[in-house]
Amino acid sequence: MTASASTSASSGAPGAPEYRLEIGDAIVALQCPQPGLAEGLAVWFDRASVPVEAGAPVITLEVTVVAHDDQPSFPRSLLTTKRLLGDGAFDIADGLVTGSFDAATGRGQVRVKAALLTGRLTRIFEQVLYQAHASARARLGRPAWLVHSSSVIVGGQGFLFVGPSGSGKSTVAGLSAGRHVLGDEMSLVRPAAGGAAGWELVGTPFNGTFRTKRPGSAPLRAVLLLEHGPAHELVDATASAAVAVLAGEIVPPVGLDEAPGPDTLPRMVDAAGAIAANTTLKVMRFTPDPGFWKTLEAAFGLPPLA
Repeated sequence: MTASASTSASSGAPGAPEYRLEIGDAIVALQCPQPGLAEGLAVWFDRASVPVEAGAPVITLEVTVVAHDDQPSFPRSLLTTKRLLGDGAFDIADGLVTGSFDAATGRGQVRVKAALLTGRLTRIFEQVLYQAHASARARLGRPAWLVHSSSVIVGGQGFLFVGPSGSGKSTVAGLSAGRHVLGDEMSLVRPAAGGAAGWELVGTPFNGTFRTKRPGSAPLRAVLLLEHGPAHELVDATASAAVAVLAGEIVPPVGLDEAPGPDTLPRMVDAAGAIAANTTLKVMRFTPDPGFWKTLEAAFGLPPLA
């Protein structure tokens, strides 16, 4: 069956099992009234629910898995098929995901066709949580951007590897064994703490093909634009080139009760420009072997792998 979107946000399911996910400094609580759902999410994200003592959630969503007898289509982007129905209600991909959200309270409900929480398709479901993160940032009033990227911490410094699909983000993560790999799919970039100049690079729970990621954060030392090449090489990147690549990899900052609009792309470009203006920008040409780390060690004065 196809779930229909509610016209008002849920007040939650009191007493239901809850899986709390931390995305940067924003906790998103997923209330899971159906047996096994909270446990399944913990397995997928490979991390336990954030303890209650860590703080109150910014966003709370009641998640319901809907049985169905159709064969739904799975769009690459859940935003491209999102329709707003009024009063905070939305429909994505003709009933694949439906729900509602109240931005004033930070509470809502999401109904998901069961197929979307099966195996690797769960990666598409993660896009609902990207929207929850955008809603959380709006409620917190603190900017932060999710960026399709791989990221690694070395010597207490964060390195963000970006590029379009096929440029080597997962390859870089896989060739960084022994180092602190935050992930190969999604990183968070937020302003440095205390009003200092620059940015902080933060790991996220979202999954690519590299499953041995580790949580953590570090000052962002450099943005590296990935290119395949005949040898390992670092060259300066222009700000315009970096902004063009970064803007294409920033997750559209569209909340649960929003759809993409005329200001979405300009906001992504502005975010890319702000990041590029306060960090080192390099093009990293590399071959698929870990030798590129020697090039990075020499360029940035990093300690070699022990």
